[in-house]
Amino acid sequence: MRVTIGRPVANSQVWILDEQRRPCAVGVEGELCVGGECVAVGYHERPELTAEKFLPDPFNNAPGAQLYRTGDLARWRADGEIEHLGRLDFQVKIRGYRIELGEIEARLAAMPGVMRNVVIAREDTPGDTALVAYFVARPGSTPDIAEMRKTLRTLLPDYMVPAHLVQLESLPVSPNGKVDRKALPAPSAVASAAPSASAAPALTQAPDAAAIAASMARLLGTPSMDTEADFFALGGHSLQAAKLAAELRKATGLRISLRVLFDHPTPAKLSKALAERLAPQAQADAVADTTSAAMRITPRADQRHAPLSLMQQRLWFFENMFPGTPFSQLPSGHRLRGRLDLPAFRQAFAALVARQASLRTVIERTPDGARQKVLGVSEVPADLGPLDDLRNLPAAEREAAALERMSACTLDLLDLERGPLFRARLFQVGDEEHLFFFMVHHLVWDGTSFDVLYRDLSELYGAAREQRAPQLPELTLSYGDYAEWQREWMQGDE
Repeated sequence: MRVTIGRPVANSQVWILDEQRRPCAVGVEGELCVGGECVAVGYHERPELTAEKFLPDPFNNAPGAQLYRTGDLARWRADGEIEHLGRLDFQVKIRGYRIELGEIEARLAAMPGVMRNVVIAREDTPGDTALVAYFVARPGSTPDIAEMRKTLRTLLPDYMVPAHLVQLESLPVSPNGKVDRKALPAPSAVASAAPSASAAPALTQAPDAAAIAASMARLLGTPSMDTEADFFALGGHSLQAAKLAAELRKATGLRISLRVLFDHPTPAKLSKALAERLAPQAQADAVADTTSAAMRITPRADQRHAPLSLMQQRLWFFENMFPGTPFSQLPSGHRLRGRLDLPAFRQAFAALVARQASLRTVIERTPDGARQKVLGVSEVPADLGPLDDLRNLPAAEREAAALERMSACTLDLLDLERGPLFRARLFQVGDEEHLFFFMVHHLVWDGTSFDVLYRDLSELYGAAREQRAPQLPELTLSYGDYAEWQREWMQGDE
């Protein structure tokens, strides 16, 4: 039964707002915010928290009126009362599913060997958010993580089973005694502290189960993996599976579809399946298959235009169903430490846009439907704009001010037809510390793209500073080439 918390008291206003801070209709859940004379001026000597929780009240014209974000999830009932739905702090959304972390914690707490636990969502790899459960075992107990995961799978849907179960000697706490979630270590850090095994075997043309297990473990961010363990049961998802398929194809020369991985999710089963396909006759068929024109991606004739890939078509559909929403915009903030050569950084960013056609891509409407259009280098403003120097503020307030301005940038809708499909700004918060804000649309960018951003921008910046040619691989193919190949491939028998 949901908790009803009544109606606003006298001299207070209560609003339930969505993610764009717009009032929600009756029955629609949102964040509970409070305005009126009861609202304080802020947290004592906590400027960052004050900036996060206290906002100018857009519904009150009184000078200095503020709105307080409670962090509670609620909705209006038809009778005018407010129904409390839980805390926003402990709700996350991963791959389209809204997850109540407290429900997972309750299931873990009920296990005999678990004394304390906490579950959080981590994004240690940009674009790849995963659930991580940390637990402290009861004295004298040695919980079996494999058995714990097996039990959770019987109690929770797959998308709520944590990708990592990490045992700690104790949970870090803040001065007030609460669990300090920000101090929890990355699963990979805990794994690296464990006794190291022998060097993991590398994939070969005929990979055995141990080599496949090592590759799966690396993708999952775990120190090791049993050859009978299920890759997807351990938290593997489609993006990681695609990376594994690419690694296997490179090593074996076989075309490995995602269906093969889903049908053979353990290293032992996958190794056996690959061995069968690599038998002499199958290997001959594979060579013919991988060298066929249907499997080769080649540069398209028209480098200015390309069809939408299937993923882009899906996103385009939702963009037209819900126009004017920023849900497919991917904002990110990157801390730059050390003395920054600003002219070199500007030059590097402009070179990045010139190099990567995806950052110069817009979506063009035609009588035959939408398609990609790549703008020329001169058509895309790649400037970072003026440096937003916050050093005139007290040191304790700079970070909060930068975060507030970044948050405002996330509401700036990207024009899909005019472009560019990215925004970039640079904030200076110290003599040798900057924050680089970069927001890009999911139509031209995904989590793996951040790896390319780090690699290219780092090398382009170094080259600009040293006044030399950048040492980057030549780009022989673009995403448009892949999209055209995918469309043609989908017309075939397969």
